[in-house]
Amino acid sequence: MATITLMTIRLASDYRLIHDMLPLTIVIDSMMLVYQSRVTTWMSVILGVSGYRVPWHYRY
Repeated sequence: MATITLMTIRLASDYRLIHDMLPLTIVIDSMMLVYQSRVTTWMSVILGVSGYRVPWHYRY
């Protein structure tokens, strides 16, 4: 997702376009991050309940 943000910034050579797009991409990035962390948390909870232990470095 961060690569998409970088590509958007690179493609938008006009400063005004960057200025308009940057908050949107930051919001999208943070939403994706929250969604991803929620999914991994739920997955680890479900797997933990079912008896399967997940190593920490697989969660993030």
